[in-house]
Amino acid sequence: MGDRTWKALERRICRRFGQERNLEQTRGDTTYDLLVAGLPANVKHRKQIPGWLTEALDSEPVVIWHGRYMADDDSVITMRLTTLEQILDR
Repeated sequence: MGDRTWKALERRICRRFGQERNLEQTRGDTTYDLLVAGLPANVKHRKQIPGWLTEALDSEPVVIWHGRYMADDDSVITMRLTTLEQILDR
């Protein structure tokens, strides 16, 4: 069976963080692909990322999303991988 696109992506991202793809890693009940700054992370592949999201990231390196009635602590942070690598000094 050939290597699927999402598996190849997971391997490439893991290599950038000096790790190997391992689906058997767990923390609590959560399976994750790699650790980023000690935090479990999953790599997701989609055919397309919404244009509004890429436009927001083109104007600012970090975008914080907050939904109506959400607690501030539950806001979501979005950034490009290269921005995260700069923050982590990689």
